[in-house]
Amino acid sequence: MGQEKEKEKDTLLLGGTAIKPKGWDRKGMEAFKYFLFNPDTGEILSRTPLSWLKIFIFYTVYYSCLAAFWAICLLIFFLVIPPKDMGPRFQQDYGRIGRSDFIKDLLKSLTSHRNQPWSWC
Repeated sequence: MGQEKEKEKDTLLLGGTAIKPKGWDRKGMEAFKYFLFNPDTGEILSRTPLSWLKIFIFYTVYYSCLAAFWAICLLIFFLVIPPKDMGPRFQQDYGRIGRSDFIKDLLKSLTSHRNQPWSWC
């Protein structure tokens, strides 16, 4: 009977059913030290070394893929640029905007309906 009472005292109950975890009463600098490194479980910043390794591997792969995607986009960009001696591909009237029928048609439709507001909408 005496052993049961001692065992009951050791497991302090939180509320009615939960058992308080070890070190629940740490405060201040002691709690911060245990957050940085917990010698009981081997946790560093509340994570196990295996957990930190998995995070490191994930982000290494993630940012490597991101860098590869960026490099491929940059390569495609440089392949599309014409050589310096040719100059820009589209210049003045030979550009996409200079000879565009869409802009001319839009200007015609806007100027021909000046007397009829909102007719172009």
